[in-house]
Amino acid sequence: MFGIGLLDFNIDILSVSNYSFHFKNLLSTNAKRIFFNNHNLNMISPELLIIMKFTTSREKDINDAFLLLGSEKLSKEKYLNCLKELKIELKDDFDTLKMYAELIKD
Repeated sequence: MFGIGLLDFNIDILSVSNYSFHFKNLLSTNAKRIFFNNHNLNMISPELLIIMKFTTSREKDINDAFLLLGSEKLSKEKYLNCLKELKIELKDDFDTLKMYAELIKD
């Protein structure tokens, strides 16, 4: 399980069981270990969280992803690097997610 906490957003916890080994590995190598509410959690970057939320296809997650895109909490360069790293896994979603980078305020 991975989560993220941003000042303007609640903590969000997502399961990674449906993701590829490569995606899970990228999440693990970029995660920061935090202690929250008597639990150790892996906190991922907002850039990876957006990609995860868009790929869940749930309306709430997609809305959250768009909110994060406009939050000024992101690095466009890091977002694009994450996308490139996941291009094979993202398949047809890659081009759409790449277009969303234009919404990131650097």
